[in-house]
Amino acid sequence: MKRYGGFLAILSILLTGCLPVRPNFNPPQITQLQARAIQTRNYEGLDQKTVLKTVLNVLQDEGFIVHYGDVELGLLNASKELVEINNNDFITQFIESLGLGNTLYTFDSTIEATANISEFGKKIKVRLSVQRKIAFSGSGQIMTVNQINDPKFYQEFFVKVDKGLFIQKQGL
Repeated sequence: MKRYGGFLAILSILLTGCLPVRPNFNPPQITQLQARAIQTRNYEGLDQKTVLKTVLNVLQDEGFIVHYGDVELGLLNASKELVEINNNDFITQFIESLGLGNTLYTFDSTIEATANISEFGKKIKVRLSVQRKIAFSGSGQIMTVNQINDPKFYQEFFVKVDKGLFIQKQGL
């Protein structure tokens, strides 16, 4: 019995030292002005309705469900549901390799997007604001809510809007 006790003590010490660090779901803080710069693009030579329809199409192409739209206000609200699985950490793989069960952690993630498309002089200004809610699967209990401030995310979105506007201009 002592033999197993020593083995378990060593195993628990090793496993404790290998516990994964919880990922930082709190992104670095940026100013409101920086957020607006990342989230906003201007378009010239187009009307508000055309740009709104293009943003709507891009959101739908990206798997978002549009819940609300108002042409007069130039407002769109959409969301996308995701299920994320976390099984890449050492502890999970080690426990599974011992045949002690499947220890997958799943999270429900909701990406919510609000687009504001408005006339600003001779330009059409598009501002897209996106946040991510993470909840424990099945419980609906929200763990965290974060504004997405990654410039690359918004750049990729607006590249798709640019392509969509080009396609609409060509009548394709």
